[in-house]
Amino acid sequence: MNYEILHQDAFPVVKCDLKRGEFIKAESDAMVAMSANLDVSGTMGNGNFFVLRIHGTGTVFLSSYGAIHLINLEAGEEVIIDNGHLVAWHDYN
Repeated sequence: MNYEILHQDAFPVVKCDLKRGEFIKAESDAMVAMSANLDVSGTMGNGNFFVLRIHGTGTVFLSSYGAIHLINLEAGEEVIIDNGHLVAWHDYN
């Protein structure tokens, strides 16, 4: 999966290019636009917020109401993020 944070200082948008077999999950308010050939399904996440599961081949644009900071976790590492500040994450399931 390739991604790029656009307009980092103003109104950040993540451009995420998905290839066949790749998935991403995102908070529902983060969705801005996507390629017509991507598929989206939604479920209630922990903490009572709606989670989108996006998959297929194409581009999705995700946004936040503030800065976007990338957090990479090592195997077994955990971090707690308030769901009001969560934008998107890899779907490993």
